[in-house]
Amino acid sequence: MTLNTILDRLGLPSNARRSAFGQRVKLRQQKRKHNRRRAILENLEDRRVLATYMVTSLADSGVGSLRAALQSANATGDTDAIVFDGALAGTINLGVANGTLPVSSPVSIQGPGASILTIDANATPSDKFRVFDIFDTANNVSISGLTLTGGWVDDGGGGILFRSADTLTLVDTVVTGNQAANGGGIYSEYEGSVVLQSSTVSGIQLNQQRVVEFILLMVTSV
Repeated sequence: MTLNTILDRLGLPSNARRSAFGQRVKLRQQKRKHNRRRAILENLEDRRVLATYMVTSLADSGVGSLRAALQSANATGDTDAIVFDGALAGTINLGVANGTLPVSSPVSIQGPGASILTIDANATPSDKFRVFDIFDTANNVSISGLTLTGGWVDDGGGGILFRSADTLTLVDTVVTGNQAANGGGIYSEYEGSVVLQSSTVSGIQLNQQRVVEFILLMVTSV
């Protein structure tokens, strides 16, 4: 039974019908607004703004350093980005006091160019450490526009030790002048994929019997 039929049987005048019809339309509009508002709120709750951290200093630590940016990115657990100030050029010299650069969260490190910025571990026979230590919790990591050198370790990965089972991607990056027992430049510990795009990797591998294994770990070269 429709609303007009009910109004006819009640003998209500036309102005009452218009009032009832207007109230019904108003209720529908209010319901639509409420549902739309709820949908907007739900969408905003699901939306995450990923952070971008800028490196403004060549110092090994402190405000504006790459190490500080990595510490912030590691704390989020999300895939964040690290970029470099356009005026920054030269070498970030790592010191034995702070050691390697740890990566424990997904991150994209976007350098200005391999010929513009170098990260040098400056490791020695008495003070050995690598440039980047990428943990299994980091999942997918990308590094672009950097030169990585000066790492020296007794195990694997003088330049980069990649512990994740996911993918490490190097773009426009040079890994050179690093030493390790296995994988002088890069060593993938848990068979994760290493993808090279316009990048070169070289290094001194002390255990020459493992050279073939290291090459096989360089899964893709583009």
